[in-house]
Amino acid sequence: MAKQIKDEQGNTYVQKKALWKKWWFWLIIVVVVIVAIPTNDETDQSSEVSKTEQAANKQEAKKKVEPAKDKQEANVGEEATYKHTTLKVDEVKWLQPNEFSDVQDGESLLAIKLTLSNKGEQRLDYSSLDFKLNCDGKSKDSDIPIDIDSDIEANKFDSGSLEKDATATGWLVFPAKQDASNIKLEWFENSVWDDKPSITINVNN
Repeated sequence: MAKQIKDEQGNTYVQKKALWKKWWFWLIIVVVVIVAIPTNDETDQSSEVSKTEQAANKQEAKKKVEPAKDKQEANVGEEATYKHTTLKVDEVKWLQPNEFSDVQDGESLLAIKLTLSNKGEQRLDYSSLDFKLNCDGKSKDSDIPIDIDSDIEANKFDSGSLEKDATATGWLVFPAKQDASNIKLEWFENSVWDDKPSITINVNN
């Protein structure tokens, strides 16, 4: 009940209770504080969401920074890549040597149709000399004999330059034994200085 006060003239006044002394005022304060403070579950969930988002952002940034990994070894019909160069063997066939063929005893001729592509910004110079055939550990150079096959002679893989997104397709012919267990076409980015091939295609797998 409000307190009444009389002054010297006999006037009566009602003294109102201060707002902070009223019980409902403090009840409102308590409710507001409880609502404002997050529960442990909400805090944990928010923390987990934040960590997940951070991990996803880091993974996405890593993908953008890291270039695609090279696939330097492949089989016939598959693409192999090294830096900005892509190589694929499209077709393989065996040929019988003729009088112009430079083969040793027991060897036939292995014709390989390939496609070389440049995916980079800089020009790519290429040559048939960049390719070797590794036949059971023995390295062979390409040599297309005269009159061996009209289609192969007309579409042999020679030399030239490729601009970005350009391709070169053609045939290479190597001496090899048909019963060799491990035949690989090797491409060297720099055939003069490189000891190891940049790309290897498994021909008989």
